[in-house]
Formats: sequence, C-alpha cells, structure tokens
Amino acid sequence: MTAAPKLLLGPIVRGTAPKDLTVWVELDRPCKVDVNGTRVSTFCIAGHHYALVPLRPVTPDVISISYSVIADGSLLWPPPEIGPSAATIALPVVNSAIQIAGGSCRQQAPEPLWFRRKSSSYGDLGPDALATLAHEIESGVRPAPHLILLTGDQVYADEKHESVECRLAIRRGGPPEFGRPDVTSFEEYTWLYQHTWAHPKIRRLLATVPSLMVFDDHDIIDDWNTSQSWAAEMSEKNWWSDRVISGLMAYWVYQHVGNLSSAQRSDDPLFAAISAADDGAEVLETFCDLMTRNDAPKGASWSYSHTLDDRLCIAVVDSRCGRVLDPDSRSVLSPYDWRWLEQLVKTTPAEHLLVVTSVPWLLPDGIQRLERRVSSLINSDRGFISRVGEFLRQAVDLEHWAAFGNSARRLAAVLDTFQADDCQRGSVTVLSGDVHFAYTAELPLPSGRIANQVVASPLRQSEYTFERAARRIAMSRFCRRLLRRHADLAYDVTNGPWFRNNVAHFSYTHGAARARISQARTRRARSHPKLETVFETALTRQR
Repeated sequence: MTAAPKLLLGPIVRGTAPKDLTVWVELDRPCKVDVNGTRVSTFCIAGHHYALVPLRPVTPDVISISYSVIADGSLLWPPPEIGPSAATIALPVVNSAIQIAGGSCRQQAPEPLWFRRKSSSYGDLGPDALATLAHEIESGVRPAPHLILLTGDQVYADEKHESVECRLAIRRGGPPEFGRPDVTSFEEYTWLYQHTWAHPKIRRLLATVPSLMVFDDHDIIDDWNTSQSWAAEMSEKNWWSDRVISGLMAYWVYQHVGNLSSAQRSDDPLFAAISAADDGAEVLETFCDLMTRNDAPKGASWSYSHTLDDRLCIAVVDSRCGRVLDPDSRSVLSPYDWRWLEQLVKTTPAEHLLVVTSVPWLLPDGIQRLERRVSSLINSDRGFISRVGEFLRQAVDLEHWAAFGNSARRLAAVLDTFQADDCQRGSVTVLSGDVHFAYTAELPLPSGRIANQVVASPLRQSEYTFERAARRIAMSRFCRRLLRRHADLAYDVTNGPWFRNNVAHFSYTHGAARARISQARTRRARSHPKLETVFETALTRQR
C-alpha cells in the first residue's frame, strides 16, 4: 500500500480576502491535492513538489471560511489534534474595517523560553513579534487581521543564527564546499524556507491569515544590488551566479507565485510552462537568469498589485532586483516598474493607496541627507574620495531611495497623482522595512495631500549597539545641520524611532485610515511576550 503524501510545508494562505484566496502547499511526492472540492495536480521544481489550490469565492455576508487539505484521499490539514480552527480564515465584513498587519526582517532561530534572555553570537534576538502576534490571535487576545504583509527578509540566506548553520550542516552532511557559502543551491534554499516557517505558531498563522510578500536583500544576500561597483565585485565570485539564480527560483515558488491572483496565474506563461513540465527547474532557472540581468521577457516583473473591496489599492514594488545601477542613471525601480506604478496610481479607483517597498522611501532626515551626500561624492569621480564614498555606502548600508538619483522625488510625484481630482479623499501611505527600527514620517504633497511613510522593522532581529549608536548620530541635530545643503524633500519624522522587535497594524474604512506600531515586550518572568502599542496615528489628513 502506498503511503499517504507528507506535508513538508504549509498550508499557507495567499492572496486577498474574500474574492481571491489560494492555498499553497509543499509535499514530499507528486499527488492530487484537494481543497474544499477544488482539485489540482502538484508541479515539480528540482525534485520538490508544490500545489496552489484556489479557494472558491464566497458571498459578501460570509464572515469566515474553513478549508481542509486532502492529498490522494488523505487528510493532511488541519491536524486532528488542533481541529478546524487551524484552517479557518476570518473575512472582512461588508462596510467594516479592513485590518492589515505588516513587518520585515525576521531572523530564523529557536524561540527561547519566554522567561529567559538567551544570547548568542548574533546578540539577543528578543521576543519574536510575528510569533507574539500569532499567539495573541490563537489565544483570543486580538482578532486575526485580514491580511499580513511581509515586506522583506523573510529568510536570511546570510547572517544566519548558529542554529540554522547547524541545521544546514546536518542536512547537507557536513560543511559547504570550500569557498562557497552555506546557502547556494536551490535545495539549500528549500531547507532554509522549511526551517524558517516550521515554527508551530508561524505555521498556524500563515495557514489562517492571507499573506502577500516581497523580497529584500537578505532573501538573497546582504547589500544586494547596492551599486555597480558591488555588482562587479560579486560577479567575480565563482558561486554568485548559482546563488542569485537559486535564490530567485526559491523566491518565485515560496513567495512570488502566491502573490499573483488566480487570474494572473492562469494567464502567466511561466506558470503554465512549469506546470506542464515533468520538472520545471530548467524553465524557472532560465527565467530567473534573465531577471538577474534585467533582460526579462516583456511584461515580466516582481512587482504586483491587489485591490481590496474597491477600498484599498496595494502596490508592491520590486526595490532590489530591478534596480538600475549605472552611475549616470541610478534608480530604485526599473523603467518598466516606473511605468507600471505611474499608471496604477493614476488610474486606480480605490479610496486608499498603500505602496509597499522593502527599503524606506523617507529616512530620518540626517540619514537621508547622508545618503545623498555620499552618493554625490561617489559620482564626483575624484579617485580616492569616490572610493571612500563607495566604501561607506557598502559598510553602513547607504543604499535606500535617497541614494538612487532622483528616485525619492520621482516617487513623491507619482504619489501626488493619486485621486488628483479629489485630494481630500482617502490616504496615501508607503510601508517599508529593512532598517531594524520603526518610525513614521509625513511629506506634504503639492496637491495638499499628506503622504505617510510607515517603517516597521524588525519582526525579530539582533540589536547591535554600534548600529543603534551610528543611527542616532546620523539622526542627530548636528548631522542634519552638517548636511543641510543635501536635503531634497521637505518632510518630518513624526514618531519614533523604536528599536525593539515590532509589527505595524493598519485599519482602513470608508473615509478613514489609521496606523499603529506595536512592540513585542516581556514584562515579567515566565510570561509570554505581549504586543504593546507605542503609537497610533490617523493616515487621512491634509494640509
């Protein structure tokens, strides 16, 4: 008798409720997967087997939907010991608020006992904000959001916790080949994703709350596409091509393909080719190779959008892979993505706009000005000074929107076209992560609307003393005055910074939008951490 298929990872609910939800799973062998009567065959990539099963749309009056995952006739989810609550999705009620949670930078490591502060060579990671959110939802302390936005560094292919390095070594049967990093091949990336999302609370959270995701640098490598100089240096490493292509292949199957709507997947020639192949690894590898060289097929992009209930338009942009690194035309977004975003923002009928970019658009102004100053030194082509500038850029991660020519100004101009005929309506917000602290900023736009920047980072990451000190110096009044000639946009940092593990929350209704940041804190011994609100603000404001 053939053994039942084994669920290696998932289920993970992808997409946006209530009209377009998909259940993603990874299994140990090819099989037929059934979710609530919709049955599909698995597809294969490099010997790994995956399925995406659309959930049937429900009527607007339905407030939740339950599902089960059955493979070749065997029930795989929900586990009998947990029950149907592990496969029940809360749906937004008509005319009620759409609730969203978001964050970035989650280091994969064992969760220590809550009452013990466990240190490692990577510092004290602190309580996991995403696991804390999951615990509070599971225990009934707070209702589940309708969507989770994971805005970068879902996995750390470098700067790994020692427990991850040990796990990789065990699975590999020893250390990596001489001269190669721990994570280079697609197979090693699959181990990384499985390890990161296997945490019981995270697994249950992703099985019950729809999610959208986008990569940042650590999903591939630290400082990914910082500059042309960085790219030239990496191209000389004999393992780099394997790593970036394998990383993007893993990103496509574990994150990106679930970002697409059911209709987009049905029309996607790449997904069709992979699904039709006995093993789609070669097809996917060719595509990812083209994407790394900015030679993608026409219309191919990692950017995407969703509209929820005609109320909120979410535009998620690729701020890493598509960067233009030519010193004379540096840009955070590729020409195709700029055209796509401009058209989307100008034409969306949604009342609110939320743009997701993994790296902050508006930094604390001392850091923003420092990035512009260092970029100008590099572009001055003064030999030694230019080399010092490049060293600083890579050493302290001066590679956000401000470091890419007029990208920050251009995004402000794009945002100003949203609902241009009625600037008193709705809200404009940019959500970012990456920098390992949280804050908010406001930029008055020419139309009279306020553009909000909300940064939520990290979900779980070390607090390096030197990093915090460097950031505080860069944000100081002295640094702002020293670099005052290099200001480009007149905005204010309105709240923060906060340096502990945190998560952002958004609430969207007709005519109003709010945001808040919560930190994961442990107040007493032998207690679970709690999410404590450190600030809350309205997003629907005009000058």
